Amino acid sequence: MLYATSALIAACAVLTGIEAFPYGAPAGACSSMMPNHGAAAQPGAGPFQVTHNMPATLVRDVQYHFTVSSTDGTELRGIFCQVRNANDSADTRPYGMFMATTLTKTVDCSATFPGVGVYSALTHSSQINAANVSGYFILPAAEQAPELLNLFCTVVQTRPTFYVRIPSNSAFYSGAAVATTQATAATTAIPVRNLLL
Repeated sequence: MLYATSALIAACAVLTGIEAFPYGAPAGACSSMMPNHGAAAQPGAGPFQVTHNMPATLVRDVQYHFTVSSTDGTELRGIFCQVRNANDSADTRPYGMFMATTLTKTVDCSATFPGVGVYSALTHSSQINAANVSGYFILPAAEQAPELLNLFCTVVQTRPTFYVRIPSNSAFYSGAAVATTQATAATTAIPVRNLLL
C-alpha cells in the first residue's frame, strides 16, 4: 500500500510538471526567478530578508558580501539570486557576477540572456536547511549596467512555500564602466570562517 501511494504521488508530480531542485535552481529560472514547484508564490518577503554591505555607489571589481536570512529563525531550503535593474521591473537581465561559497553555486544565464557572464546568478548547491546563507557579488569594471541596481533573491521555505524576487535592504548605483583589456575581478574564495557578518 505504501509503495502504491508513493508511486501515485510521483506520477502526479510528473503529470502536473512539478519539479524540485535540491541541488540548485536550473538556468531556466534566469528570467522569471520562479521555482517550478506547482504552487503560486507567497506575497511579499515573508520571514526573509536580503542584506548586503554594498556602498551607495559600487567600486568596480570589488567583491561585496550579502546574506539571505530569516528574521525569526525560520529555515530556508533554497535560493536564487540576481542583481537587476532597480528602476525597471520589465528589465529581467542580470548584471555582474557572483562567487560561490559554502552551500551555493553559480548559474550560467547566458543561454537566456546572450552576453551576460557565466556567473550571473547564485543558487543553492544542496538543500540548505539553515536560517541564513551568504554569497559574494562583483560588478566587473568594463560591464555596462543601468545606473541603479538592486540585489533580488527568490527564497524557498518549503516546496509549496516560496517568495520570489525579494529586494535587498537598499539599491546601489553601478558607477561608471571603465574600458579595460584585462579582467581584474577577484576570484579567490573567502574562507568560510569569514562569512559571518
